Amino acid sequence: YGDTVWCVNNEGLIQMFHCESTSLIHMLQIPIPQKTHILALHPDPSQHRVLIVSADGTIYSADQPLHDLVRKDNSLVVYKGDKCFSSVMVNTKQRCELWLGQSKGGISV
Repeated sequence: YGDTVWCVNNEGLIQMFHCESTSLIHMLQIPIPQKTHILALHPDPSQHRVLIVSADGTIYSADQPLHDLVRKDNSLVVYKGDKCFSSVMVNTKQRCELWLGQSKGGISV
């Protein structure tokens, strides 16, 4: 969001880069099982957190680093559902919703 690009690898390392300078701004390590297939990152600036969606249907929530480079485990599993194929963060006037496209035509909000 804003002027940053967020990247994550299959070992749970999230890196945030400045768009113009391409310099590394923040790092955040989340504890996930090795070789987890991460589907999406959804930064939520209003809550200073990021939601991480994996293909196995697990959603992790982690606090956003606000200062300097941070490399620590601070995530929490907030949801475990069916296999997930897509996700989108929908902002409304009242709240922010995470929609998941799941197996067999299922949708979770």
